[in-house]
Amino acid sequence: MQRHKHLLAASAEVVHAVDDLTSGLGAGVRVYYASDTGTTEQLAKRLSGILKRRGVVVKTCSGMDELDLADSANSDDLLVLMTSTCGDGDMPSAATTLWEQMLEMNGSQKLVGRFCVFGLGDSSYEHFCAAAVQLDARVAKLGMTRAIPLAKGDDRAEDGWATAFDEWLPKLCGEVGAKPEDEEEYEALFEIASFPVTAADKNLPYQRIVPPGSLPVPVLENRRLTPESYERDIRHIALDVSATDLPFRLGDALTLYPKNLESDVDVLFNEVVTHLDRNEIVSVKCLSDDVPARLRSAFKARMPVKQIFVELLDIFGKPGRSFYRQLARLSRNIADVESAVKGAVEEVGQMKEDDVEKWFDEDVKAKKRYSTEAY
Repeated sequence: MQRHKHLLAASAEVVHAVDDLTSGLGAGVRVYYASDTGTTEQLAKRLSGILKRRGVVVKTCSGMDELDLADSANSDDLLVLMTSTCGDGDMPSAATTLWEQMLEMNGSQKLVGRFCVFGLGDSSYEHFCAAAVQLDARVAKLGMTRAIPLAKGDDRAEDGWATAFDEWLPKLCGEVGAKPEDEEEYEALFEIASFPVTAADKNLPYQRIVPPGSLPVPVLENRRLTPESYERDIRHIALDVSATDLPFRLGDALTLYPKNLESDVDVLFNEVVTHLDRNEIVSVKCLSDDVPARLRSAFKARMPVKQIFVELLDIFGKPGRSFYRQLARLSRNIADVESAVKGAVEEVGQMKEDDVEKWFDEDVKAKKRYSTEAY
């Protein structure tokens, strides 16, 4: 009897080991995105990271210009397409070749497999998520099975595209058998090394980070169009491109990379993240393929901690619900943060963006506690 139990235990270990070895060979997820401004790419990489941390095999997370539709469709993998819309309801540049390929496929070329589509856009725009709608309909017409209904991330929603994404994600996770959120296995995205500030560092001129594919140009005008009382800050921005080779066509999308005011960042260091040295020079190594291209490019060079806060971090935007859920999970002081999160998720969720700063300002000590104990 004892020997029988031993053999059963040993066989179970072998089966488990085989499962581990073959997990990457079975059905998984393939994520493809089309992004002109980079937002959809960042969301696709975020999705890829979430799925991996929940035990799902992500075969690829790439631009749609790398998608071989017949190869991806005729497999057991779930095909996830994520796209924005540009111009007059047109496909982003990364999706044009794929779209033309789909249109050329006749009725006899039926595809098999499962797919789902997530679109990003602004519902005030006449052609809201038009590219996603067209992709969703065409892929279904070509024979693939729609695993999850089309989802539309709306920049006008309470939490922007995150409102629809947070509703869509559990459906996707259920479809691919992902682990529950509370079993998500977090891994570091970055490795940070610090260096002492030398006299030479102090004398170096400040160099603004220029994201890949972008150009620095002067701003001629930055004027708010909506009243101060209106919850959305819509602006008219004029740029001087006279000295820059920046050709454009009517309907082109233009990405602007704002930065935080240095005076606001100084207040943050003085009152909240007091344990950090804003002048410390750091080297940041990206450990994951899911890090967006903008950060991957920026971190090729060493830089002061303050510059990261000024140019790369959205530290004054309205926190989303997912932020508080992750805060509770990653906090060292779980009891304190979970207690605060219960009310904060609903409270901040109902706030207008301008009110968030007031909410934080009500208790400076609480801000310090979250920044030092929670991370």
